[in-house]
Amino acid sequence: MKNMSKVIKKGFVLLACAFMLLCGSLIPALTVSASAEETSSDRYYDEYPISTYAVDSVTVNYTTRTNELKTTVNGAPDYYANTNLTNSCGPTAGGIIVGFYDKYLEDLIPNYRVYYPANGRYRIKDDVYIPAVMQELYTLMRTNVDDVGVSEADCKNGLKTYVEQKGYNINYSSVKNVWGTFQLESVKNAIDNNKPVLLFCDEVGLISVSEADHYDKIVTLSVQNRHVMVAYGYSIIKYYNGNNQNFRTDTYLIVSSGLMTPSTAYVQVNTTSWLDNGYIVSITG
Repeated sequence: MKNMSKVIKKGFVLLACAFMLLCGSLIPALTVSASAEETSSDRYYDEYPISTYAVDSVTVNYTTRTNELKTTVNGAPDYYANTNLTNSCGPTAGGIIVGFYDKYLEDLIPNYRVYYPANGRYRIKDDVYIPAVMQELYTLMRTNVDDVGVSEADCKNGLKTYVEQKGYNINYSSVKNVWGTFQLESVKNAIDNNKPVLLFCDEVGLISVSEADHYDKIVTLSVQNRHVMVAYGYSIIKYYNGNNQNFRTDTYLIVSSGLMTPSTAYVQVNTTSWLDNGYIVSITG
């Protein structure tokens, strides 16, 4: 019995030591993981002028092409950042969303009409009302408070506060599924139903497509920092050779970039590694 007791005690000691070693190895790992999560809040701070553009140009030769093209009604405002506001792509994108919906909910920007009544097209940025909206959003989004620019949460919360203060409701619906996969059909459905999409981007390429006689010239300007902008359309271009074979398909979102130039552009969604997140934005009365 004594020998058995010693064996049992020895077993407990070994088990206790193993447990302590396991805990010792897990605690640092848990600490590193928590620390990494705490410091992973991305900041969006790109603005015009941008000094770091990488330019890429491709020519696509074809026999025929088709283009499935759709935008929201009359597109979207193409506002650019206030020159006195640094790191302000978040407030600029928020201003584009507010301007878009003010066409239908005119108290979002009191005493100002964002469109031309004759044709419904959006006005260019004025010198008073739109800059004032961006200035207010700049404050509400806590721009440059915790770090440069805005976080995704501060951008969304600041826009929400602005909209609710004007007496309206706002809803965000992610363009990614639970596995983080971009859902093109959700975006197409939103645009078909006249809803813009707020995009949080990382080194996104702004693309122009120039159509010529049986060839397209595709030029990409690469924004090197994180940037916020607004999608209001899509374009799916299919290229065919002489045998009527589809040899290339380019799928784009059409965006109001928030930059002075290019103010509007395409972004390719054949791959979406540049897309941190995106939200369909609905504002209602």
